[in-house]
Amino acid sequence: MEKVNERLTEENKILKAENKDYSLLRKVFGRKQIDDLLEQARTVKGRKRDNTRSR
Repeated sequence: MEKVNERLTEENKILKAENKDYSLLRKVFGRKQIDDLLEQARTVKGRKRDNTRSR
């Protein structure tokens, strides 16, 4: 259990830092622009995954 707790604590720390970065980006560039960029990235990633599956 100790190892699991340590791993989850580290993961939580990383996720908090990422969340802070996203918040900063949204503050600087605006929520809509960041959300649009994320949606575009998800679409590209989905297309790549679909192309790999169809081969």
